[in-house]
Formats: sequence, structure tokens, C-alpha cells
Amino acid sequence: MSRPQGKDFVRATQHSREALDALFRLYWKPIYFYVRRRGASVEDAKELTQGFFAELLRRDSLRLVEKDKGKFRTFLLTFLERFLINPTSSVEAVKKIVLSDFLRSPHAIAQ
Repeated sequence: MSRPQGKDFVRATQHSREALDALFRLYWKPIYFYVRRRGASVEDAKELTQGFFAELLRRDSLRLVEKDKGKFRTFLLTFLERFLINPTSSVEAVKKIVLSDFLRSPHAIAQ
């Protein structure tokens, strides 16, 4: 079986949890190591990587990908660069966003 391409994720993510899982498996480590190379600590890089993927999904950004506009990896790198320079992308901000999203989630356990 051939390796999935970016356009495959774009097409499938709108309807498929499996495609999202494949996207995360394929790109989590490269994104994480890129953030580490930019000087983030291990824990901060993990938080920022998770925040990057959360923002990618929250903004429904995968729908913006068009095959004729370039490679999927270039799209992800550009989105990551913009995410990292955004002041709301600090580790503390990412933690607050993730926590507030969780608390608003219908799956959060009310106590």
C-alpha cells in the first residue's frame, strides 16, 4: 500500500476519524521535532504540537488545501510557522485553550 498523500487527508478528514488518526501518526513527530529545533523544551514542544493540531482542526484549515497550490507539507509548515509566531500560541495560551475546550465539551464529566 502506498503512503497517504496530503490530498488524501484533505479529502478524507471531513468524514473520517481514521484519516485524522493517520494524519497525526504521520505528521506529529516531524512537527514536534521542528518545534524542538526552534528551541522549545520537551514539554513545551509537546504542548505546542498538540496546540498546533488543535488549531488546525478548530479552524477547519484542511479545507483550504488545494492540490494545485503546492505540497501538503508546505501547507503544514506555513500553518505551523504562523501558529508559532502568534502570541496566543504560547504554551500557557495553548493549555488554557485546550482546557476551556475540554470544559465546554459535552464529554466533560460534570461533578
